[in-house]
Amino acid sequence: MLILLVLLAPFGCRFELAGGGSRGSGDGGEAGAVQRIELRWLFLSRVISGGGDSGDEGGGEATVAEQKRRIKEMDPGRAFELAYTLHRPAITLAQEVVRRIRIRELSCSVTFGLDDPADTGMLTGFLHAISSTLEHFSTASIRLYPVFHERAFAYHVKGSLDVVVGRLIIPAIRFLCSKPVRMMIAGAVRERVGDTVQSFARNA
Repeated sequence: MLILLVLLAPFGCRFELAGGGSRGSGDGGEAGAVQRIELRWLFLSRVISGGGDSGDEGGGEATVAEQKRRIKEMDPGRAFELAYTLHRPAITLAQEVVRRIRIRELSCSVTFGLDDPADTGMLTGFLHAISSTLEHFSTASIRLYPVFHERAFAYHVKGSLDVVVGRLIIPAIRFLCSKPVRMMIAGAVRERVGDTVQSFARNA
């Protein structure tokens, strides 16, 4: 009975997420990390929050510095590889998911850039293809800001959704069973096993 309720009773979710080295609004400002998620199911609710300005100036500076360090350490080749490999299954998954959820409100802005402007251009095309699945929703607004002269990443997402988990099972299975995803998972497992074996050999 509980499993049926989990699968068939709608979940409500309100959220606001932000992070990265610059505000994802195209103005080049700094963005502090923000995380607030409110989950509702039947008569239950829970709020998860974190990030933002806590009044500790030193802590805020440390957060911005950490975000900039992560941007510098991003592997653009890996991001481009994922975009290229998962292009078709990701678009198919997005199309199937948006038909199965109720979007009350969705606002998303993303600033991004890779070392090579050509790679940034191809990633821009991939993200536009994904975001195009939301074009027919009047309550959704997706803004993409590619940066071609330097590596960059920042985002700000705010929205409210109603989701029935049971309706997402088939799209999720199709996505996981697609050939590109299976190959990616197998490669990640092989890489992890290889690292574990090498670490064990060094410690032996």
